[in-house]
Amino acid sequence: MLTVKNLTVLLLCIRVAYSQQLTPEEIHKKNVLRADSLAFALSSKGKLDSIKSAKYDFDDGMAVAETQPERAINYFTNVIKLCDDDNNEMVLETYAMRALCRTMIHDYALALRDADKVILLSSQPIHLVLYAPWRLRETIDESVKIAYSARGIAHYSLGNTNEACDDWREAIKKGDKSSNEYIDKYCR
Repeated sequence: MLTVKNLTVLLLCIRVAYSQQLTPEEIHKKNVLRADSLAFALSSKGKLDSIKSAKYDFDDGMAVAETQPERAINYFTNVIKLCDDDNNEMVLETYAMRALCRTMIHDYALALRDADKVILLSSQPIHLVLYAPWRLRETIDESVKIAYSARGIAHYSLGNTNEACDDWREAIKKGDKSSNEYIDKYCR
């Protein structure tokens, strides 16, 4: 039976497929229909507008993260509020970027908290909001890599060298090449 929720899911899947310019064969091959878990959640919670606003804030935060980390933190905090702490890939990325920005302004205790949140959330089911299903693993891995690196910086700055080195080693295992610098400098 076609319900409003099913129709919402179908429309979301069509939108994802259209935006990616996928052929019917690619849609079947890449299993775009896995995006339904979040579509159901969004339609039942009425959060689609919040997600859109959060995406704008996320993009604004990313645009200023390197040069104005305090401002980026404000954008990222708003994203987390708008998403109501749903476990989706945008929230995961947002916590990771906020952790990194917090290390840039020497707010290490809060950077640790955000990095810990990324690591915790990454071990739980993640709902799709922004990306096609086949990009989800890449997004999670990138967020976790940033979190371990940022957490290493925070630990080191708080005098916890052993924990910092462990986090940087974990970041390297996840593919973060920049943490090699920290290992070479502080962990020998």
